[in-house]
Amino acid sequence: MTPKVIRPKLADLTSFLADQHLGGKIIFGTTEDDESTRLSYAILKQDTVNDYRQEFMGHIGKYSAKDPVPYGLSDFEPHTYQYLNAGDIPQAPTFLKDPQTSVTHLNSDFIKAIRFTEFRFQNSNGDLMAIFKIYLKTQFLTSQNKFKFFLENSVLTPFTKDLIVAPPRFDCILFNDIMYIFKRSNFERIFDYKKVFEEKASAVFAYFKKPKGYTIEGLEDIQTKCMGNRSRMRRLAVISQGVPYQTFTYGKLAAFSRKKGLDDPSFDLKNRVMKFRTTRAFFRLFEDMYVHSDLTNTDYIASRKTRLKTSTVRHSP
Repeated sequence: MTPKVIRPKLADLTSFLADQHLGGKIIFGTTEDDESTRLSYAILKQDTVNDYRQEFMGHIGKYSAKDPVPYGLSDFEPHTYQYLNAGDIPQAPTFLKDPQTSVTHLNSDFIKAIRFTEFRFQNSNGDLMAIFKIYLKTQFLTSQNKFKFFLENSVLTPFTKDLIVAPPRFDCILFNDIMYIFKRSNFERIFDYKKVFEEKASAVFAYFKKPKGYTIEGLEDIQTKCMGNRSRMRRLAVISQGVPYQTFTYGKLAAFSRKKGLDDPSFDLKNRVMKFRTTRAFFRLFEDMYVHSDLTNTDYIASRKTRLKTSTVRHSP
């Protein structure tokens, strides 16, 4: 049975952060050559914790007028925030455990290996809040950059230390077993959703390798191109959840292409073979919402504003 997700309340986040006695630390998720993620931590001073929690409360408040929506594999970043049960998140047990390794020194190699940053706050009752963020590496300062300075006695002297620069921003927040998602793309990178995309994309291709009643040619090349591209795998993951592609029949596909005047894919009606030349043509089968522009006499895929073709249908003025 799927765990019931309680509708999130931003007030729960700000209420927790209003506690002036929260303890805090910053956790770094680093990835090295073997691609496994390691967690290490550094303690935050109380004044620093208070500065962060005040800033976080202010930024959370900007979403107070927005209605949240459940997390889903949609095409676009939503204009509001999403939520998800923590138990449904890949890698959550690994990334949410308490790290045992402390950061003893900073160097450029460590900074380059940072995959994500987490601010973890704890109250006197042991309740935890985890605030995740992916920072651009250009916001970090490493000693290899010789062109940063401090001023001393009217002389600019090179600053030779490695620095972590971590403004109070967030991509997602975990509290009371609910993940609040404010930037979906970074949330998916932090928790390694690429593996989810691969699994769901593979399921789509597995079906089309042996569809019912017809054969597809050119699918191997399309699969190779898609499985090497994160955005295409994500689109296939969306398709796997929201498009009833297993109901496609050879007749429906041929009629769709004929109606839209498409020459890719091509159809061998006698042998019931469909042949693709391009990856774009394969994805076009799953786009069933179109709009027609009378001004340009062009059909567009509604969800992307991508031109489908120059229309052959004449419309009366």
